Amino acid sequence: AWSDFLPAWMRIAEMAVVIGSERDVEGLRAVDVLRDLDGKRQYPEPELYAGEIWARRAKVGGADAADATRRARTALERFLGRARGAGEAQGRNVARAERLLRELEGGR
Repeated sequence: AWSDFLPAWMRIAEMAVVIGSERDVEGLRAVDVLRDLDGKRQYPEPELYAGEIWARRAKVGGADAADATRRARTALERFLGRARGAGEAQGRNVARAERLLRELEGGR
């Protein structure tokens, strides 16, 4: 089943965030695959990873900064909407997403 591949794609997205901007494209591709694999939206983490990648791209500036900021906000708000009710299991991730949103607001 395709869902068997979900953990591998999750690690790809997660590692793209950790490795840095040279893996942004692969990370965003992994998020797209994860969205397809997780039809029931059981896992909010891909939205956090997308938000982190887009926020990183927004901080670089340039012509794409406004679009990257918008995409980061959308992904982070989607993550928060799904993760806030998860209790302590998502506590650190919720705090991370909220911090990124504050940073994006400060960059306006």
